[in-house]
Amino acid sequence: MTSPDAARRRPAAAVLAVEPGWAEALAALLRARRVAATAITLDGEPRDGEPPLRDEHVLVVDAAGLSPAQREAVAARQRLAQHTLALCPSDGSRPLRGVTAWLDAPEAPELAAAVRDPKGTRSPAAAAGASSDPASALTARERSVLALLARGTSNDAVAAELGMSPHTARTHVRNILRKLGVRSRFEAVMAAEDLLAATEGAAR
Repeated sequence: MTSPDAARRRPAAAVLAVEPGWAEALAALLRARRVAATAITLDGEPRDGEPPLRDEHVLVVDAAGLSPAQREAVAARQRLAQHTLALCPSDGSRPLRGVTAWLDAPEAPELAAAVRDPKGTRSPAAAAGASSDPASALTARERSVLALLARGTSNDAVAAELGMSPHTARTHVRNILRKLGVRSRFEAVMAAEDLLAATEGAAR
């Protein structure tokens, strides 16, 4: 039986997103990694019946496309949590204050690790700055997405091919564009030609 102290040490997160399905998908990723995660839809002020945040020590927020009212709703919840982790918008903006760390498109192991150690999480900007080649900052999953983009694959087809939701595929594409410093899928493919050649060569 798990002791009360051990239960309290179990990492916990509240996942905030505009789309209900996306909030639940992120929460499911965390629960699969033994993180107690609750999904909350961002549609304004905290609602009656919404899970209390006193037992949640980390907020995970999808910061893309937040309206001013939604940013205020996030801020209200931030006051009840110890840390806030935010998923980066594709335009590189930082629309939230008081964020412990900004994250790229979520991969389950990295997201769970960030919840367990928010202060030890390295920002995408710092990771990208560690190398003179922006393409080297791409995760393995982002490289797989980029390889499909190079074949002219649509976002929905990318999602089907890689077993992810269309929303996750779009998030990966946004983060690829941001990391490579380009504005279109075509420019992303051109900017990462060497990386794609190496990826395809390894697959043979």
